[in-house]
Amino acid sequence: PAELPNPASEGRAQALSVTHDARGNGILVWKAVDLPVPRTVYAYVNAAGAILSSPAVFESQSRYLSYNGSAISTYRPFGDVPLDSFGAGSIEKLLDDGVTAGCGTDTFCPGQPVTRAEMAVFLLKAEHGSSYTPPACTGVFGDVACPGGFAVDWIEEAAAEGITAGCGNGNFCPDANVSREQMAVLLLKAEHGSSYSPPACTGVFADVACPGGFAVDWIEQLAAEGITAGCGNGDYCPKQDVKRSQMAVFLSKTMNLR
Repeated sequence: PAELPNPASEGRAQALSVTHDARGNGILVWKAVDLPVPRTVYAYVNAAGAILSSPAVFESQSRYLSYNGSAISTYRPFGDVPLDSFGAGSIEKLLDDGVTAGCGTDTFCPGQPVTRAEMAVFLLKAEHGSSYTPPACTGVFGDVACPGGFAVDWIEEAAAEGITAGCGNGNFCPDANVSREQMAVLLLKAEHGSSYSPPACTGVFADVACPGGFAVDWIEQLAAEGITAGCGNGDYCPKQDVKRSQMAVFLSKTMNLR
C-alpha cells in the first residue's frame, strides 16, 4: 500500500483505514512503520476530524479494543461516559488501576458528587493499589458503624494515615459531599504524607482569600503541581462539590495513574 503521513510522528505510516465504534466515534488505524518495531496504531477522531486522544500503540489486545489484522472494534467500559466527555480518559485509568468499578452495571455516574466515604476508598486504592485491603475497623467515628458501615475500614485507615481527621465532634460525615477545598487537602496528604505542609499562599485565586482562606495553601499547591487550574475566570470555587468525573481527573494526575 502507498505510504501516508503518520499522524503520530514525523515518520511514515502504511495501511491507513477508518472505522468507528458502537457510539459512532471515528477511529483511524494505521501501521507505524517508523517505530523501532512496527506496530498498529489507532486514534479516535470526532466529526470534524480532530484527534480526541493521543495516538496509542495497539499491542494485539486490550480491554477496549480487538483487532483481527484488518479491522478494529471497540466498546466503552461505561455506557454513561462518551469518549469525548470530560474526564473520560482519567475515568478509564481509574478502572484500569482497579480504583473503581463504577457506580453500577456499566455505569460510572460522572456527574454525581463524591461522598467522603467514597473518597476514602478512592484515595487508598490509588495510593496502595487495587489489591490493597485496609485493616478491620475498631470503631473510630461515632457516625460510622463498626462493623457494617459503608467503607468503614477504608474510612478508619484514611484517618490512621493522617489523610483526614473527620468532620468534627468525633464524626466522619460519610455521606457528605467532598468540596473542592477539602479535596485539595485530601489529595495532597495522600500524595505527600500526613506531615506535609504546603508553601504559604501568594494569592492565586480571586475567590480564595490569601492569607485566611480555608485551605488556601493547599489549594494553591494543587494548582502549582498542575493538578487543577481552578474553575475558570481566575476562581477556584472552593465550596463547590466535586463530581466523580472531576475526581477521576484530580486523582489520576495526583497519583500518576497509568
